[in-house]
Amino acid sequence: MKQVNEVPKSVLNQLAEVAQQQQESLEALVAFYSQERLLVRLAASSYEDQYWLYGEFLLGAITNDIEKSSSGMTLCAKKMANKESIIKHAFQEICSVKVTEDGIVFAIDEIEVSSSGEEEVHLRIPAQIGHITTYIEITITLFDSVSMTPRKIATASLLNSSSTELLAYPTELIIAHKFNTIYQYPTLAETLKDYYAIYLLASTQNFEGRVLQEAILDTFHRHKTTIEKNPPVFSKRFDLDDSKNKAWQQLLTQQVSFAKVQKLVHQLLWPIYKKIEVEDEFFENWDYTFCNWQ
Repeated sequence: MKQVNEVPKSVLNQLAEVAQQQQESLEALVAFYSQERLLVRLAASSYEDQYWLYGEFLLGAITNDIEKSSSGMTLCAKKMANKESIIKHAFQEICSVKVTEDGIVFAIDEIEVSSSGEEEVHLRIPAQIGHITTYIEITITLFDSVSMTPRKIATASLLNSSSTELLAYPTELIIAHKFNTIYQYPTLAETLKDYYAIYLLASTQNFEGRVLQEAILDTFHRHKTTIEKNPPVFSKRFDLDDSKNKAWQQLLTQQVSFAKVQKLVHQLLWPIYKKIEVEDEFFENWDYTFCNWQ
């Protein structure tokens, strides 16, 4: 068995091999590995039901489209008083949870915390593996309430086959929020990432139509979005001009045309929307392997 002080060196050697195989920088994989091991500690802590995977990090984790060059991740939690001090204390405890030796040392006394208004808290957590120090940046979005219960998902491990189970924001609500955005602003370049996110979920996840319909209805209600007949998001085909096409290419981790993405988004959402228009229920199931409702 390796001595504890040999573990960081062994981990760095393994990460260096993976970096070479995947043509990534070692620094990027150290940051990604540090995120992963923080989540292992979260899953093993008493806080595992209080902080859920959320946002772009969750989207990447469940669709295998995660960006390993980013040191940031997103979580969500319920709103709380004295949020900065409570969240800082929680993550000091999470970082201190004992797990199988993985070479990571978190500097819990150097955790930085700040807020962006009432709904976001930002953490910066120093993590060290051997001679390399990285900083994990976490954005925690705070909600009054969430209309659906979280789901457990398994997140893959970078260096071994074991996975970690964590609570995650419901994928149906992710689609509903992004649909609400493109519904209201279908032609804006800023919504290209929302189209792409829905495409990734539609091409990798199965859905119960009734559950997704309820998520959309709840989201539209919360945002006071009006149900229109044949809204532009479905009735028009949008071609990308040069500037939007450049923005589109920068988004992609796989080569796919916007026309293909738009088509799949329509296939997923139009049948549900038609039922919403006539105040009827939708009971079909989405099969991502065939990319259609059954």
